[in-house]
Amino acid sequence: MSNPPLAPILFVGGADPRRAALVLALREAGFEVHEAGTEAQALERLREGPELIILADGPPDGDGPELCGRIKADPRTAAVPVLRLGGRPEHADAWDAGRNGRLDGYLPEPVGPRELLSHVHALLRLGRSEAALRASEARLRDVLDHAPVVAHMKDLEGRYLRVNRRWETLFHFRRDEVIGKCASDVHPAAEADALRANDLRVLQAGGPLEFEEAVSQDDGPHTYLSVKFALADAAGKPYAVCGISTDITGRKRAEEAVRDSEALYHSLVEGLPVCLLRKDLHGRFTFANRAFCAALNKPLAEIVGKTDADFYPPVLAGKYLQDDRRVAETGAVLEDIEEHRDPDGAKTYVQVLKAPLYDARGQVIGVQGVYWDITPHKRAEAEAGRAAAEFRVARRIQQKLFPQAVPRLPGLDIAVATFGFDIGGASYPAEAIGGDYYDFVPLRDGGLGVAIGDVSGHGVGPALLMAEVRAFFRAFAQTEADVGAILGLMNRVLIPDIDEDRFVTLLLARLDPHTRRFSYASAGHQPGFILDAAGNVRRTLESTGTPLGLFPDETFPAGAEIQLAPGDLVLLVTDGVMDARDPGGDRFGVQRTLDLVRAYRKESAGAIVENLYHGVRAFGQTLPQYDDVTATVIKVSGAE
Repeated sequence: MSNPPLAPILFVGGADPRRAALVLALREAGFEVHEAGTEAQALERLREGPELIILADGPPDGDGPELCGRIKADPRTAAVPVLRLGGRPEHADAWDAGRNGRLDGYLPEPVGPRELLSHVHALLRLGRSEAALRASEARLRDVLDHAPVVAHMKDLEGRYLRVNRRWETLFHFRRDEVIGKCASDVHPAAEADALRANDLRVLQAGGPLEFEEAVSQDDGPHTYLSVKFALADAAGKPYAVCGISTDITGRKRAEEAVRDSEALYHSLVEGLPVCLLRKDLHGRFTFANRAFCAALNKPLAEIVGKTDADFYPPVLAGKYLQDDRRVAETGAVLEDIEEHRDPDGAKTYVQVLKAPLYDARGQVIGVQGVYWDITPHKRAEAEAGRAAAEFRVARRIQQKLFPQAVPRLPGLDIAVATFGFDIGGASYPAEAIGGDYYDFVPLRDGGLGVAIGDVSGHGVGPALLMAEVRAFFRAFAQTEADVGAILGLMNRVLIPDIDEDRFVTLLLARLDPHTRRFSYASAGHQPGFILDAAGNVRRTLESTGTPLGLFPDETFPAGAEIQLAPGDLVLLVTDGVMDARDPGGDRFGVQRTLDLVRAYRKESAGAIVENLYHGVRAFGQTLPQYDDVTATVIKVSGAE
């Protein structure tokens, strides 16, 4: 069995017996020799991948130096060694230039087989060594280009010799562009100076060093952990600095976040006006905040490692120990209010929360607790309880001030017979007691006085003023029958008792039960309405004067009498009805008020008032009631 050829060789040259002998010698030496007599054949044969090209005198159809240049300019054949044999005198200058820039070997003719084989073996060894080196460099380049690191190599002057693909991507320089440039051509001056200083430290140290280096990128500053080391030649002399850098920006930010979190936790723990503590499973203190140290009047160093028995009476220390064990064993949070007595006998109250303390594996390693003085809160609760009880009493008293029924007057047959009336009213305060008012009072001339009013605000103050308004109205109703005159009297006597930020709106009406005539005067009150039997607004009862308590000489003239007809309905309300709002801010308004009354007009007067209130509350949905809601209804019954 014959041995495989040593290497493919392309022999380019014209027909010549001497060169034929050389080709034969190469083949006998075991080489696979391909011949090309022309430049076109040579270029075609290059596709077969020769490991060595021998150029004899230029082929008949071309120029030898030019062919050599084309071979070396092609990336696919640039690394193939080229050996020139002989040459014509007229081409000497061109070949000499080619030898310096393109050729890998040169043998002047005549050339013997032994000399040729010696050069061929030498060039093949050199070519294979260079190919192995290129392959090794390519593998290294592939490794670095696919590694999630930033790699670079610089000479002793700080000029870039090589960078990997990630470096190109981050800093927007192609590797062929950055070769020969310095860090100052890529990075801001301060960063470049810092990088250069680290390179010099590596050269001085004689061994690898590790640095944290900050560089600017498109999305802001990044921190890299860089391992830098010097590259030395065969004599051990450094000729370059290599750096391999890993982006640790995320880790640095995470570390910073942990530090910030710890600082935040510490500031929170120390700034809270509560006592916070931690204990191990043996009941020994492992931590206490500043407030707890102040409560014991001891520094933290004298608390850590001690137990409750070192600071509290035996009974109290025993209770704390028992609570801690229960929390650690059950894993349940303990919430308790502890009552203590000062040396002078005064009671104090402490709110206590205790919970198990876990390690990273989820194991209970102790107990953590927090407690704070709630004595003012407990006292406030007791006071609020007393105030609530007083408000309940006040509410019952105020509700009794409202009319429990319409007074029976001669000729006023309520909801009976042809000329009867159905009259109802109710007040629903926003708080325990309110500032709205309604009333039905007999007048001196036999008519029925109907009142509805609103003291600005709600609560205790407006409720007291409302009681005063009620008293004056009932008193003046015994001496006057004209509702405008009654309002004038009430205005003069109320002014000294009304603060500057208060006022009272009040509508007084007179109903003649015999003639069904209706008249009114209004001191700045919400408009009322008279609806006919079909539900249409027959008359709007606008205000006839300013609110009470503003001007002492104000007059409140009553309007002309209105003849009520069977089926008519008189509606009087306070602003808590129409000014009520839903969560979106829309007002209940006039139209919704009238529509709701029309929907329930077949009901009794009292039922209409009650349904009106529930409609207002339903409109507000989950919102609290912000104002008192009060209404009265007068229905005129009888034959159509």
